[in-house]
Amino acid sequence: QPLIKSITDPSQSDLYNCFRIEEYFRTSYMYNLSPRTVSGGISDKIEYMINVSREGYCTYFATAMVSMLRQMDIPSRLVIGYYSQRQLESDGKFVRTLYDKNYHAWVEVYFDGIGWLTFDPTPSDSNGESAIKDSYSFLQAPVEQPDYQMPIDDLQTNDDNTLDNNQQTQPLPDDE
Repeated sequence: QPLIKSITDPSQSDLYNCFRIEEYFRTSYMYNLSPRTVSGGISDKIEYMINVSREGYCTYFATAMVSMLRQMDIPSRLVIGYYSQRQLESDGKFVRTLYDKNYHAWVEVYFDGIGWLTFDPTPSDSNGESAIKDSYSFLQAPVEQPDYQMPIDDLQTNDDNTLDNNQQTQPLPDDE
């Protein structure tokens, strides 16, 4: 709690405070794939990273940021997976390529009326490169069109134009 109070400003928006926490980790800690750590549970390791070693890798920083945001009652989730960046090919199409180095952990925060926004609190590596370079590039990027669109005739409907029972799905619960 004292760290959260020193970084954030309760009079500011949740978005502002998310950027403050993200920037705090990016500028005050070091990226290290073999960080010093302690035995114990996840909270022990994260507390040690924050207060003592001040080094870690993406999972450490994303976990710490999500923990802080949840203590502030800001809906957030830890995301672990592969990210890809769009690359424009000479024929005008966008291509995404995944490599092992694209394995990463980051944070998503939910904002009413907007949805989930991505934050990456991981500091740059020793080469000065951030893992996710274009978090918000989608705001300026042209919209990608899918390569395939299902013809409307392929949808099976009943006489009343509703989906057949075998096509109806239950929404999956959102893991938080």
